[in-house]
Order: sequence, then C-alpha cells, then structure tokens
Amino acid sequence: MNDETVQKITTALEQLAAKLGVAGEHLWEVLVRQVGVTAVAHTIAWLIGAAACAFVAIHARSMWKKWDSVEHEKDDEPVAEIFMFILSTVGVTLLFGALVGRLVPEVATALANPEYAALQNVIRMLR
Repeated sequence: MNDETVQKITTALEQLAAKLGVAGEHLWEVLVRQVGVTAVAHTIAWLIGAAACAFVAIHARSMWKKWDSVEHEKDDEPVAEIFMFILSTVGVTLLFGALVGRLVPEVATALANPEYAALQNVIRMLR
C-alpha cells in the first residue's frame, strides 16, 4: 500500500473511532483480529461444504450401484427419476452450502471476536 492509501484508512478509522468513543488503535486491533477469525470461519464452512458434497456423491454412487444390480425390463429406464434425484441433490447441496457459508462466519465472529460483532451491529443500525 502506498502512503496516501494508508493515510486515508487511518483517517477513516480515527473518524469512526471518534464517533464510537474508542481509540483508533484499539479499533485497528479489533479489525486485525477479525481477519484471522474470518479466515478460520470460512475454512470451517468450506470443509463442511466439501464434506456435504462428498456425502452426496457417495450416496448418489451407492444408489446408482443399487439400481444397476437390479434386473430391469428394457423400457424401464427411470430417466425422469434420475434427473429429479440429481436436480434435488444439487439444490439441497447448494442450499446447505449457502446456509453454512453464512452462519458459520457469523457465529465464529460472535464467539471469537465479540467486539467486532458488536461494531458490525452498530454499523448496520446506522445505515
């Protein structure tokens, strides 16, 4: 970062700290601590999402093997059922991923860095 950018950030943080009644140095410490919390929270959310995708893939493969092991008549191809299963599996996985991706960072922030969570709530109320 160049000196001009650092100066702008410092000025903005000092103005925010003056409005909130806290020291700019303390505010900076809270924001820096939050970077680590966010990184850990997003890693956990990613791992949960990857585990969910692996579970879905393993479950889909086992269902496919069961379908192949049963004898079927020539015209008994369940194309619509397979398509709906794949579509619903992808939809549920995406919905679950979005939910986990949103909730895990919020909960981790509230537990690990409550000052930042409080600051975020104040900023939301001021908007």
